[in-house]
Amino acid sequence: MTSVSNLTTTDGPRWNQPTNHGPVVSVMTWLLVVTTFLAVLARIATRFMVVHTVRFDDMSILLALLFAIGQSIATSLQTAAGLGRPIDLLSSSQVTRFQQNAYAADILYVLTLALTKVSVLLYLQSLTPVREQRIANYALGGVTGLWALSSILVFAFRCGLPDAWDFIDGKCIDIVAFWIYFDVMNILTDLTLIAMPFWILGSLQMRVRRKAIILICFSARIFTVAATAIQIYYTHHEIPGSDDFTFDLWQVVLWTEIVQAFSLMTACVPYLKPFLEALETGMIRADGGGTARKGLSEYCSSQGSWGHQKHSSSDNGKKSRSRDPASLHPDSIALRNFHPGNVKTQTATISARGRGPESDADSQSSQSKIIKKQIDWTLTDETKLPHAV
Repeated sequence: MTSVSNLTTTDGPRWNQPTNHGPVVSVMTWLLVVTTFLAVLARIATRFMVVHTVRFDDMSILLALLFAIGQSIATSLQTAAGLGRPIDLLSSSQVTRFQQNAYAADILYVLTLALTKVSVLLYLQSLTPVREQRIANYALGGVTGLWALSSILVFAFRCGLPDAWDFIDGKCIDIVAFWIYFDVMNILTDLTLIAMPFWILGSLQMRVRRKAIILICFSARIFTVAATAIQIYYTHHEIPGSDDFTFDLWQVVLWTEIVQAFSLMTACVPYLKPFLEALETGMIRADGGGTARKGLSEYCSSQGSWGHQKHSSSDNGKKSRSRDPASLHPDSIALRNFHPGNVKTQTATISARGRGPESDADSQSSQSKIIKKQIDWTLTDETKLPHAV
């Protein structure tokens, strides 16, 4: 092939000329890398500030970021080797480097998407104690793992050995068909990741506003689905029948970078501080330790800042007095240290205190602002049977 180094054209901007689309791919690739890096950094920093810990889902997204940076480097080398330029203007060594870097970029791309999904799955797993939901989460993780493993094997051996990277002159599988399969599975798993939070939150009693915040954060992944759909369009329309892969593939590669960046960034959205606070005050722990639902008796018996429990005895019979506790869920009411049937009359008074809903937005702990008002119960048991137990 002939190498032409003196290309001169006045058509189009310098960063996206009719015979060289490589610069637009390079600019977008590194712009997306920087944006993704900042998003992941903000996620880790916010998580650490709120719950003072870094967990397995954070480690998974960090590893995914490293693979994404490696994939972007491979794409940049691919662009430098001739992506976006007509193949007739490239040397044989440039075409070889173009294919080798595309080979590495595809495998790193699969690893990035898989680890990003694993990060979201690990987070969802920490939000629910419901057995059915956890089993569904495990099942989705298994499907994601099989999809990723099969894709890596196919991309690694898509063409005949020893030149498995040579998809231009080598004997290869139907690359277009496999890319469409890969992208469709990517869309299906992403849609399932969007649906899972709706299922998990459906059984929780939360304010509509807080529930909406959580669901919107998880639903941001729909942008990844849209970008993947556009990638399928260009894969189906640009690759089949192409005799100039270096020139025709630039839009497919560009949307690959966009899908990768959107996947990482949308996985970071649920870690924004307002979202974590919505989880906390919604009685779900954001530290990955499962739910933080407690009965009223647990608060009352703790002798902490939320409430206290008092017990007194008297020999005189008195009328029972109580405030109606019907406003609370009956499962949250329990009596401790109250033994009916004793000779003496016992009176147990339970009270719980907490700040009002106006300070609800300031919650940064699963142990704050759950009880909104003070309610007292006075329970009296009177008996004249000395042998009662």
